[in-house]
Amino acid sequence: MPNAPGRRGGPRTGKYKAPTQESPTRHIANKESMNKIQKARKTMRDAFDADSDFKMGYIANIAMLLHDHHGITNYEKRNAAAEDILKLIFYS
Repeated sequence: MPNAPGRRGGPRTGKYKAPTQESPTRHIANKESMNKIQKARKTMRDAFDADSDFKMGYIANIAMLLHDHHGITNYEKRNAAAEDILKLIFYS
């Protein structure tokens, strides 16, 4: 649908134009928003570190999503992947 209302970039030309790499956080409006996100991630890290059952609940939920939606049936691989995802989101 070239020039469809609400579409970005105008008519399709068949040429892909990659987004610029100005900043990996360019979609965040300002520094205050970024600080709120960092604070929320730290809050979650602190909660996970204080309560291993709480952290395991998150890992289990991610693991079940990997099982149900992506067919990863190996328990060890699934839980390791779930923990990696959790670390990527909250600990990186």
